[in-house]
Amino acid sequence: MKQNKVVHGAYHFYLAAHTAQGQADAFLRVFGDPHPLRMAPIVDIEELSFAGQTQNKSVAQLQADVLVLLDLLQQATGRTPILYTNADVGNIYLNDPRFSDYPLWVADWTSREQPTLPEAWRDVGYRFWQRANTYTLLENVNAPVDMDIFRGEASELVAPGS
Repeated sequence: MKQNKVVHGAYHFYLAAHTAQGQADAFLRVFGDPHPLRMAPIVDIEELSFAGQTQNKSVAQLQADVLVLLDLLQQATGRTPILYTNADVGNIYLNDPRFSDYPLWVADWTSREQPTLPEAWRDVGYRFWQRANTYTLLENVNAPVDMDIFRGEASELVAPGS
């Protein structure tokens, strides 16, 4: 991908049962050193991130753990991580205003003109919108992909100097 100048990235599926440090270490082992044409790290937070794993943690503790993970990834990569979530999960687990400091990749599979955003991002908006989980890019190719909309400039996708 790098040789063909394809912008690419990697995401981590957050699991509340694991420590922030352990998750950061695992992501960074796979992600490796950032290089040109790589997007910022993406942290995917969905209902399954918390399913059956939150018995002994308050929402405040879960939020603190996510913030620690985001900080560790930012320190290690020099890039502000992107949070991928939907409005329902965001309004429960990411409702602290500090999360709006991180770009939002919102999952909202709809035909509406705009996605429904988690409350924390209502004033700042989204950076990416996953508008559909299946989209046919080419009619003759049977390879459905996600349909995502990026709000920003191409230069914002990758590290400065890429």
